[in-house]
Amino acid sequence: MTARHLLLDEMMSAKIAEQLRERGLDIQAVLERRELVTFPDEALLELATREERALVTKNIVDFGPLSQQWAADGHSHAGLAFTSTKTFPEARDWIGAVTSALGHASERGQLPGIGEALWLSR
Repeated sequence: MTARHLLLDEMMSAKIAEQLRERGLDIQAVLERRELVTFPDEALLELATREERALVTKNIVDFGPLSQQWAADGHSHAGLAFTSTKTFPEARDWIGAVTSALGHASERGQLPGIGEALWLSR
């Protein structure tokens, strides 16, 4: 695993990207790039891959099988980092908790690399 450029899915707050940029990470949010909000999941994963950005998402239902299909077809994405409401309940501290977890994962070199998918932990 290696530190990568990141793209937050539309389910993720742009405040996370803002806070992580302040810490020096190269991160963008779909919500900051309005043209991406309506992108289908596969098109978003393709874009993230072209931009060499690991995609951070809560959408395991769609991106999990999509990642598996890409691997079966011999394609690699730029990485997927999954969050869950079990690990990161959507409470008042949700943005801070996700920001902290992504920042720590980056500092430790534990963000997903090419073709990798991981669950973000606290």
